Parts: sequence; structure tokens; C-alpha cells
Amino acid sequence: YKTPELCMAAVKQDGRAIHYVKKQTPELCLAAVNNNGWALEFIKKQTYELCMAAVKNNGWSLKFVNEKNITPELCMAAVRRRGWSLKYVKEQTPELCMIAITEDGANLEFVKIQTPEICMAAVTIDGMVLKFVKEQTPKICIAAVTKDGDALKYVKKQTHEICIAAVKKNGWALQYVIKQTPEICMTAVKDFGYALKFVKKQTPEIIKAAIKTKSKKPTYDVLILE
Repeated sequence: YKTPELCMAAVKQDGRAIHYVKKQTPELCLAAVNNNGWALEFIKKQTYELCMAAVKNNGWSLKFVNEKNITPELCMAAVRRRGWSLKYVKEQTPELCMIAITEDGANLEFVKIQTPEICMAAVTIDGMVLKFVKEQTPKICIAAVTKDGDALKYVKKQTHEICIAAVKKNGWALQYVIKQTPEICMTAVKDFGYALKFVKKQTPEIIKAAIKTKSKKPTYDVLILE
């Protein structure tokens, strides 16, 4: 027999156990979401208090909040707890988006209205999130490849300046350069000698620089392609 005491013990151990409780009391529900915010999915009668407790425990539980309980404060609490929960926020604000990407630049994927400031902040944290930037600018692209040279593969319109910045950060990024120049290739092999592998037109000067390079990466034998 499921006594109130037994039910309380169960939800305190695993909040999702509320799913099997027929007589859900406010006390049981609150204990459940305090243990696991996802328990909100199984609560029959939501209250604002329960929803707030749930998102403070696990921001992702915003997914299960009834529309009538959604408020800017609730969304803020959810995003502060877990930036990824921005995915479930319908009415986003720049402040909310900035909080989300500050936690993890990859949350830019869930930003509905991107601004240059938000995008710049995101790629400064994680250059690879450039793939989520809808409107790329040279400034944003340079910031992205300066953070992570491999982000060059997501640049829609490569420029000499962007490519130089990318291979300067990581010579290995030379493999993503569409139009190679002697300067770009030289910059790449000076950062990482093994980048010679991706040089289309090898010259004695570039080969010599590659061999001479004291790589920042693990040591490999330099590969010279005929």
C-alpha cells in the first residue's frame, strides 16, 4: 500500500517516482521537483511555485512548464540554471541569450534573433559555433578563427586576412583554405610543420620552413608531397 510516507520517501530518492503516485499533494510534488526538475512532466496540477522549483533544479524542465506558468522570471531562472534551456524559450531577450551563450557558446544555435554582439560573444567563447551564425561578417569570422583555427571550415566567404588568422592560430587549418597563397602556406607550416601535407604548391622555402618548425603540436615526421 502506498502510504504518504512511502511516497514521500520515494520521490525524495527519485523525483520522477511522482509518476506512480495517484494522490499527488503539493508537498509531494514540491519534494519531487526539488529532487529532479524533470519530475514536472508527471505532475498533474502545476503551480507557478512548482515550476520555479523545477527549473531551478534543472533548467531543461522548462520544456514541461504549462504556457500559463511561463514568465520572464521563470525563463531567466531556467537559463541561469542551464543555458541550453534557451531552446524552450519562445520570447527571448538579448540579455537572456547572452546569459545562455556565456555558459556555452554552442547555445547560439537556439538564439532566434541573432545580433552581431551576441554572435561575437559566442564565437569568442567557442570559435566552432561560427556554424550557427546566420549572418557572418569578416569581424565575426576573424574572431572565430582566432579562437579556433578549424572554424575556418564554417566561413562562407574566405578572405586572405581570415585565412591568415586561421592558420596562424592552427596551421592544420590550411586544409580548409580554398585559395592558397605562398604567405598563407608559409604561415601555416611555421605554426605546424606537418601542415605541409596540405600545401598544394610546395616550394623549397616552404619545405625548409616546415622542417625547421618546432611544432606546438605533437611531433610528426614532416611529409613532403611530390
